[in-house]
Amino acid sequence: MTDVSIIGAGRLGTSLGHALLKKGYKIKALSCRTISSAEESRKIIGEGIASIDNIQTARVGKIVFLCLPDEEISKVTRVLADSDINWAKKFVFHCSGLIPSEVLNPLRDKGALTASLHPIQAF
Repeated sequence: MTDVSIIGAGRLGTSLGHALLKKGYKIKALSCRTISSAEESRKIIGEGIASIDNIQTARVGKIVFLCLPDEEISKVTRVLADSDINWAKKFVFHCSGLIPSEVLNPLRDKGALTASLHPIQAF
């Protein structure tokens, strides 16, 4: 259960990916709005497939982190829930300190185990 996908590999997602890699997790994929940002994050993290495709990114991870701006979490969650991904036994975390974990209910309804995880640190 160490395969990780990061959707929104900005400062937080990149820092989280780098820290998880150092703890033995496998960063399988990461996505950003632009491929240049995803490739830069991939270079910093040290592994993973860089992409702009959130669905393909989520598909390969057993653990999926949504490190998105607060206003994007609900929208991306709905798009992911509408995909053909088998969410059973996948863990999905969002990293907002303001939004409750219930925003992930569309994925929970598809079988994902969901929670919010807000690192108490500036990035």
